[in-house]
Amino acid sequence: MEVRDSLVSGTKAAGIAVYGRPATIERCEVRDVAPDRAGKFGDGVIIQGASGALRLEGSVVEGCARAGVSVFGASLTIGASALRCNAIDLDVESRWVEATGIVEHEVSLIDSGGTVCGCGDALSRCHGRSAALEPLPPPPPLP
Repeated sequence: MEVRDSLVSGTKAAGIAVYGRPATIERCEVRDVAPDRAGKFGDGVIIQGASGALRLEGSVVEGCARAGVSVFGASLTIGASALRCNAIDLDVESRWVEATGIVEHEVSLIDSGGTVCGCGDALSRCHGRSAALEPLPPPPPLP
């Protein structure tokens, strides 16, 4: 999956969600993601699954209700991007619960430089941390 030169704004639950596959997001802006109707989620970008690998370059993710970027057992390479004014800028989860039980998989974070997190004048280098978030369930398969 590739998303380039795009604006994603005002969505519910997630702006862009990637499940178990490689993806590239370049020169995009993801902003103002709200929780779903049940008051859950609200992530700008989600990458999930052991075979998930996301490259996020030259992008802005801001104003997300829960996390700017959330990584569930996947790989993230991020560079020249800004994660601004999100409840959590960068969340990483190596252990979470799904309908089938507890899932554990190592997370890989690679900072290729030039990425900042924070809000207003308080921008600094990004540090991923776990807030014990629940992953957004994948959509049902297409017929």
